[in-house]
Amino acid sequence: MSVRPLVLVIAPGDEEYRGYCLEQVADAYDVAVITTGPLTWETPYVVDHETVGDFDDVDGLIAAAAAVAGRRPIAGVLTWNESHLTAVARLAEHLGLAVTSVESVLTCRGKAAGRAAFARHGVPSARSVTATSLDEALAVADEIGFPVVVKPAAVGGSIGVIKAETREDLAAAYAFAARGVQLHGGDNASVLVEEYLDGEEVSVECVTVQGVTTAVAVTRKELGAQPLFEEVGHTLTAGDPLLETVAPIAAAAVKATGVTGGIQHVEMRLTATGPRVIEVNGRIGGDWIGWAVWRATGLSLPRIAADIATGTAPDLAPTRGQSVAIKVLYAPESGTLTKRSIVPGFAETAGWVHGPAWLMNVGDQALLPPDGDLDSSRVGLFATYADTLDLAVARRTATANHITVTTSGPGPSTGDGVRQAARTRPGRPALPGRRRRPAVGNRTPAERVPLAGRPPAAQPRRPADLPRPAGRTPPVARSGPAVVDPSPPRPDRGGVVEGELRRPHAGRDHRCGHRHLHHRRRIQSNHPSRRPRTGRVGGVAEHRLRVA
Repeated sequence: MSVRPLVLVIAPGDEEYRGYCLEQVADAYDVAVITTGPLTWETPYVVDHETVGDFDDVDGLIAAAAAVAGRRPIAGVLTWNESHLTAVARLAEHLGLAVTSVESVLTCRGKAAGRAAFARHGVPSARSVTATSLDEALAVADEIGFPVVVKPAAVGGSIGVIKAETREDLAAAYAFAARGVQLHGGDNASVLVEEYLDGEEVSVECVTVQGVTTAVAVTRKELGAQPLFEEVGHTLTAGDPLLETVAPIAAAAVKATGVTGGIQHVEMRLTATGPRVIEVNGRIGGDWIGWAVWRATGLSLPRIAADIATGTAPDLAPTRGQSVAIKVLYAPESGTLTKRSIVPGFAETAGWVHGPAWLMNVGDQALLPPDGDLDSSRVGLFATYADTLDLAVARRTATANHITVTTSGPGPSTGDGVRQAARTRPGRPALPGRRRRPAVGNRTPAERVPLAGRPPAAQPRRPADLPRPAGRTPPVARSGPAVVDPSPPRPDRGGVVEGELRRPHAGRDHRCGHRHLHHRRRIQSNHPSRRPRTGRVGGVAEHRLRVA
């Protein structure tokens, strides 16, 4: 019999999203799992298994855990599934293995309770009020002041979260949030109306041991166009200097919730008045953020979670210093998924691509927001990594240009991914549906226009180690090294696309001490042969290249 402690994992999830979590726990511990069906992908990582009909049935979980414990002692209990945190906390408490209280988990799960806790402890956040009807929502929004954010009180994944710019938008926004509650449930069936926080959104990945919280990484988020808040990408760098600023606020937020142990994913916005907390999630971040922390720093959050669950002191010393860029692939429009692929051999040859992992199969129906949500609109995701953030983002763009995602439609919703869906305000008619050619980043190599056939402004330099598809003509040589601007792209305005190449002013520094970039080209045509290489996937622009 193995001498390694046994960790009980409830709801391990699917292999595409959470497979790395189970694998990393199994590297250090023996693992038993509780699922709702027979084992599939989990088999190589587990030594014992029980089933339940419903993960939220605490009595059923207790009975299944008792069956496992009858064969071998359980050293720790954990889950990384947001929906089942409360039930698992009750199970851990019953087994005498709790690392935090059920009340603290409920505070994290209930956004209103979390906001109230932040206010009591002086943690900078947003004003938030519960509304049980549209009339209440209107009264609250008038008091807070527009724009406001309307969201379900206890549903994760940005489901049902929407911005209302004006009073006229609020009725449709309230209905959208209420629909998120109805479809995805949660510990609280109410809707929140909140102050809108303007600024970059980040998440702070934290580890809490016996009430002491350590921030180990900060993830910079890339969002789709408003009024929705769909996460379309993430970047994470070991030793990001921003961590020093946000770590104390994240730790204060965790303490305010009463959490004393485990992993926390703390979301906040960097406003003009400083970082302000959106919420504390008592689990490992989604979209491979936990994997990104491991790839960039060497710290395995699933392994650390198991250490904490078993009472073992985790080692929080980073062993790596890299950067990771993640891209979420959305369907180009609602309809039937007809193709999703990556050029054969590209990822293997590159050696710095993780994935892609496909969340939909050909023939599945894709439904984009606002009619759908992340479960119905996301086709897959992938990540790239490098020693620098610029190179990781450039590699992400190169990978996106080797991926094809197409749908035949239109379906119930129209638009090219998050950008199109978000252009339609709540309560206003959607644009007429039409079948579109795949966006730039979704085209096959044969469909793409060679760089040599594009105007000079659309020919950015490439880092030397990025593989170039066969037959593609190298770009015209230009002076100055190519660097990547990882900031989110500006949306197209009135058919005018901003050119992405800018040159230093005569190679001299400006008086302010910065390289003065000018000669920005404006390309008046939207024809594919005249578009700058923005590397679009599913209608979402990737990044800008510039010569510095």
